[in-house]
Amino acid sequence: MRRISRKHRASIQLLLQHWGKFGAIQPFHEQWATEHTDYHYYTRKQCIYEEGWTDELVFYVCSGMVARITMDEENRNRNILSVGLPRMALFTTEHLYSQNQGDGKIVALRPSAVLIIPYRTIKIFKEEEKSLDTLMDALTNKKKRQLARLRKLSLVKDDIISCYTQFTEKLPELYHILSHNEQKDLLGLSRSSVQRADYFLLTGKNKQKKRL
Repeated sequence: MRRISRKHRASIQLLLQHWGKFGAIQPFHEQWATEHTDYHYYTRKQCIYEEGWTDELVFYVCSGMVARITMDEENRNRNILSVGLPRMALFTTEHLYSQNQGDGKIVALRPSAVLIIPYRTIKIFKEEEKSLDTLMDALTNKKKRQLARLRKLSLVKDDIISCYTQFTEKLPELYHILSHNEQKDLLGLSRSSVQRADYFLLTGKNKQKKRL
């Protein structure tokens, strides 16, 4: 069996625990993961996958937080398109069988431990191991649910309080972990709007602007 680091092995155990929700884990599952995954630890703001690259990979998040982002070249504003938390994955294309590369690049928003799995090895193994097929479907569906909720929020962002309230209700896992600056990049709001909306939800009062 391939020799791997202690951190790589610990990350594989996290993957196997998740995988085990969809079928009994056997030694050959661990052997496959050992042979066909790579482990990487990314520091905050480090690029994981650059726009324009063509590798077909799944980035399974074991710890930390990663995101797919684009940059507005005109005003240099960052747009966060989706966020990957532990036990989630970002794909380099829309899904395993898509030829369309995802928009933007993938970066670490926090120091993150990630398992990297090539599409090719997943496609081969899931033909004989249906639990892997189910795991990939679950990861894809989790990403789709997040994107669907973000799309709904974008439809009401002109009503800042309503948008932010729905954000806290529909995506509480992101509300509790993202900074105000990250929330504004995700929701397409200004930072001051996010701060005022958060203040209103916490106090029931409108935040007064400072007088000069």
